[in-house]
Amino acid sequence: MRRLAAAILALFAAAPAAAGAPVWEQTFMSPANGWAQVERWRDGTGGIATEAFPTDGRGNQSGQRATFFGSAQPAASKMLLYYAPGWNTGARQVPVLLVHGANQDADLAWANPNEAGSYGCGRSTCPTRGLMQQLSGKGYRVFALGLAHKNGDGYGWAEQIANAISIIKQRTGAASVDVVAWSKAASNARMYISNVRKSWGTAYRGDVRRLILLGSANNGIDLSFRHGWTFSLTV
Repeated sequence: MRRLAAAILALFAAAPAAAGAPVWEQTFMSPANGWAQVERWRDGTGGIATEAFPTDGRGNQSGQRATFFGSAQPAASKMLLYYAPGWNTGARQVPVLLVHGANQDADLAWANPNEAGSYGCGRSTCPTRGLMQQLSGKGYRVFALGLAHKNGDGYGWAEQIANAISIIKQRTGAASVDVVAWSKAASNARMYISNVRKSWGTAYRGDVRRLILLGSANNGIDLSFRHGWTFSLTV
C-alpha cells in the first residue's frame, strides 16, 4: 500500500503543467517591505518575446527584485507574484491583485513608496507602507504582480496578468479576482478582459469580478501632441 501511494505521488509530481500554463520556478520567504512571500514564475505559452533593456541601465531591476528574478535584466517571460500577509486567511473571500505601471515595481507601488527615497513617490517625504498593508489589514487577500520589463510589450503584460489571476485562483480556490491596475497596466488589464490578444494569448475567462483603474488613459493620451515626441526620450 505504501509503495502504491508513493508511486501515485511520484506520478503527480512528475506530471507536466497544462499546455500554456505558467510554470513555477522559485519561492522566496520573508522578503522585505512586509510581504509574506514572493514567487517567480515563467509564462508557459512561449509567445512572450525577449525585450531589450535601455543601455544606460534605467530599466534594470534592482534591490530584491533583481535577486528574485535572478537577473537585473530578466526575460520578459518571467514574472513575480507577491503574497501579502493574510493571503490565505483573510475574511474577504475575493482576492485582490495589484498591478504596477511603467517604470514601477510592486514594492515601490504598493508596499513601500519610500524605497526610492525623497520624491520617489512625488513628494519630499514618502510613507513606508502602502495600499498592500492597508488592504491586508482590512481582511483582503492581497497579491501583487511584478513585471520583468518595466516598459514591456502590452500583449506580454496582459498575458502575465492572466497568468497571475490563474495562479491566484489555484492558490485560493476563488472563482474570480478583483484587479487594481495602475497607469500602463490599466490598459493591459483592459486588453485581457476585452480579449485583445495575440493568437498565443489567453482568452478572457470571465474571472475578473471588479476592475479598478488608477491613472489610466481610457480616452487616449495626447502627450506627444502637447509636448512633442522628443519629450518621450526623457522617460
